[in-house]
Amino acid sequence: PFAGGAPTSIATVPPLAYVVWLDNHTLATNNDSGGIVRIELDGTVTPVAQPDRAAGERNLWTVASLPEGRQVLAIVSTGTNTVGPVVAVDMRNGRRSPVLRDAVTGVWYANGCLLWSQPSGALQAAPFDARRLRLTGAVVTLADDVRQAIGGSGQIATSATGSLVYLPAQPPDLVLVDRTGRRDVLAQGERFHSPRFSPDGRRLALDFIAHGTRDVWLF
Repeated sequence: PFAGGAPTSIATVPPLAYVVWLDNHTLATNNDSGGIVRIELDGTVTPVAQPDRAAGERNLWTVASLPEGRQVLAIVSTGTNTVGPVVAVDMRNGRRSPVLRDAVTGVWYANGCLLWSQPSGALQAAPFDARRLRLTGAVVTLADDVRQAIGGSGQIATSATGSLVYLPAQPPDLVLVDRTGRRDVLAQGERFHSPRFSPDGRRLALDFIAHGTRDVWLF
């Protein structure tokens, strides 16, 4: 139950979309075409920016807002996942400014610092000028093994004061279990997903993420 009354639906968003507050009355998120929209609490949706299809862009994933709610940080993706360089998008006119040119899986802003997760699982941070939209100090690595969501970002949360929490990477083993309960470890060290046996039971197909890509493997 909600203490303040029944919840109200004001918009529909794609499965991987994030929703961020711009101010107490306005949200920013993505629409089905991969663009960025502004949503008022009365349900009014206003398109702000669209991916550049001619440049191969597919989504502008909105992942964080900057102070005063005038700009959001977005990951420019050429696929359906949230991997790519970072831009700041002006929520008044859709104008973009580059922030990080290397591909990342997530980005956060907190207390004068920019934080981002790399496809390798590393969590990095640097002082950031939110007005001039540029790093102002050395990049430091805060953690080397942050868990990455399948098709999504590093599993990290930050507070406005700069505190953060993250889930460490703990890849599960791929285990074969027979009817007696005997366990046989087939592989280790990756985030295995959706294992499926061939009809004759001789091969196992599955996928896992490595270096930002999700590939199908056969055992």
